Amino acid sequence: MVSLKDSLRELELQAEKFRTAVNSFAATITSMERHLITEDGSADAVRRERFQKLRSALEGEPDVVVLPGVAKAIEGELEAYHRWVAETFGKSGEEIHDILHVVAGLMDVLAAQGGERGDRFETITRDLTAITTLDSLPEIRRRLTGRIRDLKSLVVSMSEENNRLIERLQAEVTKVEKKLAHAENMALTDALTGVANRRYGEQMLVRKLKRAAGFTVVLFDMDGFKLINDRFGHNWGDKVLITFARRLAQQLRSGDRVIRWGGDEFVAVLDCGIQEAEPRAQRLAEGAGGSYQIAAGGQPLKIEVRASWGATESRPGETIEELVARVDAGMYRAKRAKAGLDPTKQTAPAAQ
Repeated sequence: MVSLKDSLRELELQAEKFRTAVNSFAATITSMERHLITEDGSADAVRRERFQKLRSALEGEPDVVVLPGVAKAIEGELEAYHRWVAETFGKSGEEIHDILHVVAGLMDVLAAQGGERGDRFETITRDLTAITTLDSLPEIRRRLTGRIRDLKSLVVSMSEENNRLIERLQAEVTKVEKKLAHAENMALTDALTGVANRRYGEQMLVRKLKRAAGFTVVLFDMDGFKLINDRFGHNWGDKVLITFARRLAQQLRSGDRVIRWGGDEFVAVLDCGIQEAEPRAQRLAEGAGGSYQIAAGGQPLKIEVRASWGATESRPGETIEELVARVDAGMYRAKRAKAGLDPTKQTAPAAQ
């Protein structure tokens, strides 16, 4: 006969097992709640409510009949989660296949336009097309990683080649720009004397008049230059013009400019007012003129070169035509007032 003490011990053992089972069920519910709920809208809210009901059923001193129902509920939650996983990954696989089809189509386009790299594009396209037939996501990831690496390498090589092409194009553009700049400079430079020509001078005067900054224009005209051409020829007349322009330019300040206006006329644009410009103009005429040594008929000769000049200061609001007419009139007044001298007259033998 079983003693009462043994019976009580057996009951305590069964009660301990029951409490262990209850605690295990409670821990299982907590773990499922932590891992299965993803805060994904109303579906997770309903699932959380079901877990809370199961946890409440196990609180206190639950009846033993509660455990089978809890176990069945847990099994149902796991089956529902399994269906959700299968459905979700199934959709992901379909999306991955769709993406791969699009990328493969893009590779076809690149292959058609890839030039010498077309074969490499075609190889990548075939591999991507083959990957779309796979069902294993790990295998898709492995093979796709390799193709992406190949594609990156191809793109890098294309980028490097494009950079080299761009550098060559930039070098060609620089050459063209230099040629254009040289051509433009030549178009604005007097071919004989190397100073600015009248076209440049007129453009500069228009800009300065628009800025309304005060400046002075001096017009120089070489006295009797026609006689030099007639007696010694145009070749030596050109040498006189070149020397006159060089002597004139050498005396100018950094803000000034000398221009061959036409024939034997030169303009100096001085960055100062008329009171300062007039004595400067006299010094410029004397410095640019004076004794010139030329060779005529095999006999080295010296000739005296002189120039008449007129000067005028710019006025606010006037046009370039008005400015030029005024300085031109001033130069001719100076020319009429000057005694005529023959610049071709030999004054002294040149040094041998």
